Amino acid sequence: MDHPRDEITKVLDANGLTKSWLAGQIGEDRQNVINWLKGKYHPLDPAVWDRMLEKLAPFRGTGEATSNAKILREPKRLIEGFRQRVAIRSWSGAMAAMFSDDDAELIQDEANYEIPAAFLVGGFHNADHHDIIRIVGDSMLPVVEHNDRVVVFRTEELPKNAIVFASDSEGRHFLKVLVKPSTGRFQLRSINPDGKHFEDIEGWKIHGYAVAILKDRRNVPPLSPSVVWEEGSPLTLNISA
Repeated sequence: MDHPRDEITKVLDANGLTKSWLAGQIGEDRQNVINWLKGKYHPLDPAVWDRMLEKLAPFRGTGEATSNAKILREPKRLIEGFRQRVAIRSWSGAMAAMFSDDDAELIQDEANYEIPAAFLVGGFHNADHHDIIRIVGDSMLPVVEHNDRVVVFRTEELPKNAIVFASDSEGRHFLKVLVKPSTGRFQLRSINPDGKHFEDIEGWKIHGYAVAILKDRRNVPPLSPSVVWEEGSPLTLNISA
């Protein structure tokens, strides 16, 4: 009888998903997941195998995806992944927020926005699970600047310190960092200390977490990276609550 690690490795490879991504999905240390899948060590809790398989369920039986991991390993796939473009749901910050003390509520655009398939978790066939958000204002400075676009992967996972796409009980949408103080409940906070923070998020819904930041070219100094991307893993920040 095959060990669960064999099926897990097979699904990861077939869909171009990384072990780092899987570790983020189940809330485990990246190196531990790598060692478990290599058979070097065994997890103390055997239920971790079921958790991995549960997260991979949407990808089992597929394998046609443009690969995130394979894109990095194979130059030809790298070119293919960035040539192939996919239109996904697009959101923009309310322009009025630039001229008031209010935070930039996100409004869904009428038209979708095209991005390279390389940035999609699981590849182009998983496009419906992604959104892209154009930031208006300075509440997420210095990491996310005005007119930068953030790619969000929709998932029920809630990684601590991740940049997340969330909506309040009135249906207003925001991009914030999900933090949990050592002596309190989860909060949603701006990166900019002067930005708006939400300490009581009862009734809120977290739709997903950021996997890439596509910098506006006007915000990028010469010879600096124009993309923040960690192969589909959640983008996280340690900020004080």
